[in-house]
Amino acid sequence: MPAKSKTHDAAQKKLWKQELKTLEASLRKVGSDFQSEQKQRVAAVAKAEKALAAEQAKYTRFIARREKLLPKSIKSIETRIAIIRGRLDA
Repeated sequence: MPAKSKTHDAAQKKLWKQELKTLEASLRKVGSDFQSEQKQRVAAVAKAEKALAAEQAKYTRFIARREKLLPKSIKSIETRIAIIRGRLDA
């Protein structure tokens, strides 16, 4: 087995290998951090879209209900107003 080199070049290579491992780990960490944040944002957008769709459905039902019930509700009030105005003008 050859003896280990203790030259400056060998020490420098060892440092570079350590630095390379550290940088590669940092690269993986940054990539995974951004990926996990992206997943969170996608989930938040999906949740917001689902809530928006539910509210739009409620709004559509409300408008349909209003179109049916509003004229019926107003009719008796308008009739009473017309009767009272007629009595006041007579």
